[in-house]
Amino acid sequence: MDILSTKGLADYLKENSGFNEQTINNIFEQQGFAHDNEQLNFEELQELSFKLSDCASYGANTGIFSAFIYYDDTTSFYKQNRNDIVNHLENMAEEFGEDVITMVKNFGSFRNDSDPPTSQEIGRALYDPNDDNTILHNVFAWYALEEVSRTWSDYLDQNPGYRHDLEEGDGIFLEAAKKQESFQYDNPELAHKAGYVQGVCECVAVVGEEKNLGKKLLTEMNVTKDMAKKYASPETYKTLEQGIFAQQQTLERTQGRSL
Repeated sequence: MDILSTKGLADYLKENSGFNEQTINNIFEQQGFAHDNEQLNFEELQELSFKLSDCASYGANTGIFSAFIYYDDTTSFYKQNRNDIVNHLENMAEEFGEDVITMVKNFGSFRNDSDPPTSQEIGRALYDPNDDNTILHNVFAWYALEEVSRTWSDYLDQNPGYRHDLEEGDGIFLEAAKKQESFQYDNPELAHKAGYVQGVCECVAVVGEEKNLGKKLLTEMNVTKDMAKKYASPETYKTLEQGIFAQQQTLERTQGRSL
C-alpha cells in the first residue's frame, strides 16, 4: 500500500495501531497535521514520519511533538481519549500475561523513581474520571503517542523501499508529483482555479493576525475552507487551518453550545 498523504498515514494507523479513529485524529489535530487531507503533501508527510520515527526510537519525552510537552496538553489529550487508551493498555497487559496496574508499575519511567505511584493511584488514574493525577495522565498520553509511533516505525522497517522514497523524495513520490502536475496541465480550467485559490490563500496567510481582514478576503473572493483544502498547497492550508479556520471552528462550536 502506497501512503502518499497524511490521510493515508492516519488511515493506516487507525487500522493497525489498536487505537480508534478519534484518538488518531486527536493526535494529528493536536500537533497541527491534517488527518483528512488526501492531497499529495510530501513535505508534511515527511515531517510527520520523521517525528513518529524519532518518538518511536527515543520516546515522547524528547519533545519532538511540541503539543505533547506540557501537562495542560497531555492531560487534556488523555482525558479526551481515556477510554480508548485504557482499553489499549488492558489489551497490552493481557498480551504480557499480567494485570494492567502491574504492567504500568513496571513502565520504564517508574523503575528508578524514588517515589513511584501506588497501585491505588494508578487505578484511580485509569478508571476514575474525576482523578487529577497529572503525572500519570501525562504518562498515559505519552504511552499512546509512543505506541502509535511504533506502529508507523514498524511499517517503515517492513517497507525499506518506501522509507527510502519518503526520505529522499524519490520513487513513488516523484512519480505521483509528476502525475499531479501533468493532470493540472491537461486540465487548464482546474489549473487556473487552483492558482486562483492558492493566490487568495497566500494573501490571507500573509495577513496573519488580522483575521477580520482575512475573513473578508475569503468572502469577497468566494474561497471557502473546502476550496482552500482542495486547491491550496498543503503548507498554505496548514497556516490557515492553524489561524483563521481554527478561529472559525472555535466560533462555530461556541455558537452550537449556546443553542
